[in-house]
Amino acid sequence: MKDFHMTFQLPESAEEYRSAFLMEVTPKLAAEWLSKNYLNRKLDSAIVNRYSRQILHGDWRQTHQGIAFDRNGVLLDGQHRLAAVCLSNVPVKMLVFVNQSFNNHEVIDGGKSRTNLDVIQLELQDSRITTKHLLTLHAMYGGRLAIRPNLSSKEINDAYKYHNKSIQFAVNQMESAYSPRIDDPTVRGVIARAVYYIQEPQLQIFCNGLRSPYKTSNVIADLRNWLIALSDQRQATRREIYKRMEYTLLAFALKKETANIPFTTRELFPLK
Repeated sequence: MKDFHMTFQLPESAEEYRSAFLMEVTPKLAAEWLSKNYLNRKLDSAIVNRYSRQILHGDWRQTHQGIAFDRNGVLLDGQHRLAAVCLSNVPVKMLVFVNQSFNNHEVIDGGKSRTNLDVIQLELQDSRITTKHLLTLHAMYGGRLAIRPNLSSKEINDAYKYHNKSIQFAVNQMESAYSPRIDDPTVRGVIARAVYYIQEPQLQIFCNGLRSPYKTSNVIADLRNWLIALSDQRQATRREIYKRMEYTLLAFALKKETANIPFTTRELFPLK
């Protein structure tokens, strides 16, 4: 057996791999390599922007994944990493593989990708975190415009750890709702934001009235009936849900029986 730093052993049949180099990839070098990018998928600007943010914030990590070229110098893998180096204009150290088989492009990225939920569960060592928690976080950050944020795994982890208690509160309050139209990500997202502005006992009373089919205050009943009658979940509908949730919560906190829903884009419960 081959000794590897005294902590890990490889079999004698293991061979050193001599086609990989650890090096600093500069923006100039990245641009040069991208000029031979003939085989890859269409570049996804959202992924490039996300990688670039990680580089600029000092969150980029060197891993076993890197850049790969075939024997003729054609780029097989790593176009988004290289584009992010160019966009951030910051050099990044990474592994560079050369002399790879041209046919490798047929199988690169063919495995199962880790989802954001996988990453959060692994990072926090908590399998109780579910898709509901993640969708609630997305709704929190999507805000009034109901746009799903394009966050890196680290950004999602940091955001979830910061808002963990408010997200858990929203999920717990709505999980027993008598209709899935009420246990809705946007509904939970507004509740999670409101945790920072409305006292918890008062917010619990609001949630009790919203999730149950029983008699409650008119302002909550009006919202509940409106939610149940919705027929779609398009972005425009999610924006309306968000706004009605905000102003109904405000009316309830002010002990009003009806909610005035103005035409405005101002957030009532800005993220802290």
